[in-house]
Amino acid sequence: MIPAQTGKKYAGYGVQESRREVTKRHSAEFCLPAWFVGHMLLTNPGRLTADEHLYIDCPGDEYRLEAEDVFDRALCFLFIDSELHFMCRCVVEVGDDFGSATGFSAV
Repeated sequence: MIPAQTGKKYAGYGVQESRREVTKRHSAEFCLPAWFVGHMLLTNPGRLTADEHLYIDCPGDEYRLEAEDVFDRALCFLFIDSELHFMCRCVVEVGDDFGSATGFSAV
């Protein structure tokens, strides 16, 4: 079992900013990739069920839309029109309704 949080700690931060905060601290905290966050949502389906919930950025992934593009996107989970969506957004975008998911090692 790995202790983790699904965004509240970095609510209102952009992905790039939250990555910088995690690496600056030199702690046992690390950014979670989308496959890990997806598993968390599968085992805790009540975590993201309505628009009023904090949407989850996955800062552990780097993503690009086209082969020649730079890696300036991050994957995220959000709720739109009563449906869970898996999308990507720019790492410099800041939104009060998004937060980056991180995990904590036992070191």
